[in-house]
Parts: sequence; C-alpha cells; structure tokens
Amino acid sequence: MVNSQPSIWNEMVSVNNGETLAEMAEKQPVMLIFLRFFGCSFCREAISDIAKHRTKFETNGFKVVFVHMAPDTAMAEKFFKKYKLFPVDHVQDPEKRFYQAFGLGR
Repeated sequence: MVNSQPSIWNEMVSVNNGETLAEMAEKQPVMLIFLRFFGCSFCREAISDIAKHRTKFETNGFKVVFVHMAPDTAMAEKFFKKYKLFPVDHVQDPEKRFYQAFGLGR
C-alpha cells in the first residue's frame, strides 16, 4: 500500500462509485491507466489488452481505474462497454489537471 499520497488523489473521484483515488488506494493497490482520447489507436489497443487481463489483475488484488479527458460520462461508459470493461472505475479529467499532476503532457 502507498503510505504517502499526492494531495491530488483526494480530488480524483471515480464516476462510478464516488470514491477518491486516495480512498481506493487505502483498500488495495490501484492500476491507474491514463488514456489520451477514445479515438486513439494506442489507447484502444491498451484497452483491449486490459480487458483481456482484467480478471487476472483483480484476482491479484489490483483495482483497475482509468483516467480520461471525456467530459461526458455516457460517452466514456459507452466506450468501456464496447470493450467489455463496464462497469469499471473511471475518473473524468477534461481539463487535464490530473494528467499534468502526474507529469503527462501531449
């Protein structure tokens, strides 16, 4: 488990369950996956790989959480359903604040 967490973790709230990333990380290790945008070829490939191995990750105690830039929850959930990942915890970040906090840029 993580002992010290960045303050931004308390601002990263899952659309599905209302928990913050900090709360989720207190319970179990979190596999945090940042997506560029839903049309990205690399992201679709990564999503497909995660979908194939999700059960294994969760069986080994990891919680899979996606961070995406889509401002629309319905759009995101449609995308995750397409890859048979729904329900899955996901954090909306259309302003890219969390991406910046983790040092991820374009």
